[in-house]
Amino acid sequence: MSGEFSIKIGKIDFNRIDDLIKPYGNTSICTGNKPAQDLTITSTSNETFHICGNNDWAYLVVDALSPLLQYASLVENKISNDLRKMDREKNSKPKVIGLGRNDFRALDILFRIRGSEDSLKEYRNIPVVRLEEDNAIEFLGTKEFDLPFE
Repeated sequence: MSGEFSIKIGKIDFNRIDDLIKPYGNTSICTGNKPAQDLTITSTSNETFHICGNNDWAYLVVDALSPLLQYASLVENKISNDLRKMDREKNSKPKVIGLGRNDFRALDILFRIRGSEDSLKEYRNIPVVRLEEDNAIEFLGTKEFDLPFE
C-alpha cells in the first residue's frame, strides 16, 4: 500500500503506553517476537488517523529519530568540549550559551528525551538562548573564577 495525505498533527498517541514499554508477555499485543502496537494520529482540528498492525513503534521511532539524536549529541559534545577548554585555559565560563535554531532544536529534543519536561533553558547551570541564525554555537560574555590558590 502507498499513499500520501496532508495533515497538521496535533498529537500522536500509543493506545496503551504499557504496551509500548513492555510489549513481551502481553498476549493481546504480542505473538511470538512480533509486537502489534496501535498508533493514533490526531490533527490540530481533532481528526484522527489510526494505524494498527504488527508494528513495534519504539524501534520505528528510534530509527526515525536516530539522525537527529546523533546530530544533537555532536552539538552537546562540542558545547561540553568548548566549556572544558574555556575553564582549563582561561578559568572562565560564558554568561550565556547562544544556539542557532537547528542546534537549539536538536539539543532541546535530546533533553526532552532524557526526561526534561520544560524547553531547554540552561546547560550546566549556564542560561541557553535560541539565536536568530539557523546554525550557530556562541558563548556570550564570560565569568572569570577566582583561583583557590596560585
